[in-house]
Amino acid sequence: MKLKNKLKTVVSTAIAMSIGTTMLPLSVSAELSEPAEPNASVKYYDSRDINRDGKIEITDVVLFNRCMVGAEYISDFKQLDADTNGIINFADAQCIMAKLVGSSYSCSVDGLWSYTSQVVSDTPSPIFNTKSAKYVKYNYKAQKISGEYTLSMPKEYNAENAISTYGVIGDDDREYMKNQSEFSGIIGVELGIKKSSNENSRWYSAGTGFIVGDHQIATAAHCVYGTYDESDDEYHFYSYVDSSKNRLFLYDENGNKTGEMLTPVEVHIPSDYIEKSQIGEEVIYYDYALITVEEDLSKYTHFNMGLVKEPYSSTFLNANIYVSGLPDIVNSTKNENNKIAKGCGKMYTGSKVHPNEILYYTTDTSDGDSGAPVYTTTKYKVGNTEYYDYTAIGIVSGTVGIYNYGVRVIPLIQRFYNSNPNFSY
Repeated sequence: MKLKNKLKTVVSTAIAMSIGTTMLPLSVSAELSEPAEPNASVKYYDSRDINRDGKIEITDVVLFNRCMVGAEYISDFKQLDADTNGIINFADAQCIMAKLVGSSYSCSVDGLWSYTSQVVSDTPSPIFNTKSAKYVKYNYKAQKISGEYTLSMPKEYNAENAISTYGVIGDDDREYMKNQSEFSGIIGVELGIKKSSNENSRWYSAGTGFIVGDHQIATAAHCVYGTYDESDDEYHFYSYVDSSKNRLFLYDENGNKTGEMLTPVEVHIPSDYIEKSQIGEEVIYYDYALITVEEDLSKYTHFNMGLVKEPYSSTFLNANIYVSGLPDIVNSTKNENNKIAKGCGKMYTGSKVHPNEILYYTTDTSDGDSGAPVYTTTKYKVGNTEYYDYTAIGIVSGTVGIYNYGVRVIPLIQRFYNSNPNFSY
């Protein structure tokens, strides 16, 4: 989805909600209670006051949405977690909206939280953040690298550089996601089949991707770049010689192939993944990629890139962590029809290396799941209808036997997928 579409505000939605008497009859009150005897040296805020100006207004929703797509940046986790459940996703925007139209708000993350309002302190709770990274983009039709660029975090928000208007761009064309299966947002990635010295054998990339924009698909870097076989010393962007044969498969809500295929245009991966792969250094911190496609994906389920402050905290350890992908083997049976399989697990509780960059979890995966979303499911209500936010907090990379791991979503990765000015679309 282009940035201008991502930045549509909720002004028209707010008007509709304010004049409709049955739009938001939700069950859990969003009113806050004052903390008992707060420390006089610490300021306290309503958690929905994103810009911390003492008022809850539409500008708080706009600022939140800008941060979620990487157009603006706030380093304090608490300042973005409007519903105080420990995960930042677009349900937080609906929490603010409920306050604006005088309605209550109901929200839960599957397996873990129900919403409770809070007053929060201004004591910083910083989000780990990499400030910049270099990327390479490869054009499938031209079969060559088409450019390199550096992507940096946007300017950090503060009161002095705050936006002065809503930033309304055309009509608000967003829609609530109903209980639509996340499976229609999963993509089968098969690129780069090439004959080896043995004419009967082939090596190819077979993995999973997931839709994050109207023309954008997230996946793992090793699904789009690597060697063709163990005897090959050269690294390549996987692609057929005839680029029209590169295959990205769509799936229906039951996890079956629809028969429709997408046309990949470009793929973007971190430069560090290329450089470190070629010299044999560790690359798992950079194992993420973005594929752009010609087709419009707006009617399919989109995964939102969300943030989790403390995934290994005692509170979060009870959360359900899902992976939906295209594994080769499920329950010791070959996945002959390439059907989507959904696994459910928890965060891994043992020792971890670089947990700020990597997520560790016990959700089952196998070959073919690489590039799949590591996600949570947030449910909230508008009227009598339930809506869902599938929040990708990581991207499947690999396994070491007792746990699986993937790249962790951080603010720079949000910008890479959501507001990257170097997209083909």
